[in-house]
Amino acid sequence: MTTRYDTLKKKIHGKDTALLLVTIFSLTPVSPAIGHVAQVPYKVLLAMESDELDCGRRGSIRDLTDSTKLIFDGVSSPLKEVLMVSVGKTMRLAMTNLQNTDILFALGSHPELVNYGRLLQKQRDTQLVSPNIVAIAAQEHTQLIWQFTRVGEFEITAFQRDRYGRWQAGVTGKIMVQPTEP
Repeated sequence: MTTRYDTLKKKIHGKDTALLLVTIFSLTPVSPAIGHVAQVPYKVLLAMESDELDCGRRGSIRDLTDSTKLIFDGVSSPLKEVLMVSVGKTMRLAMTNLQNTDILFALGSHPELVNYGRLLQKQRDTQLVSPNIVAIAAQEHTQLIWQFTRVGEFEITAFQRDRYGRWQAGVTGKIMVQPTEP
């Protein structure tokens, strides 16, 4: 007899997952490109299937090549100008939230971030779980070490709650990943 757990285990066997809730929660497929939604009482967790995204993957502190500071004050862009990075480089993004509300920092391509925004607007209590998303509490700081593995133009966005408790896209910035020079 095949149980639901065995069926789900076969579906994700061999894949890197950002969140393993298979043993506790039931998973409902959203889209093969997006990931899975785990239904939790009063929360919806969206888990991305792969650690490799359009903009790259989590990096290791041992491979760190550069660092930049991002300050989220709710008014100005965290990046004063377009950040230029070479493909293959690993960068530390040191983030500080100066606001009185929590924010979700997201790094990705424009379509990815638009999709995240749609998912957050549909469910007030949605919590995205992905390697390129970091929650930053009010008046706190954190970091994301990221390896840029593909050439392209990527964006950063700070999602924050409006006065009604809905997530909205806030300030943004651009990161250009260029090919390495020989």
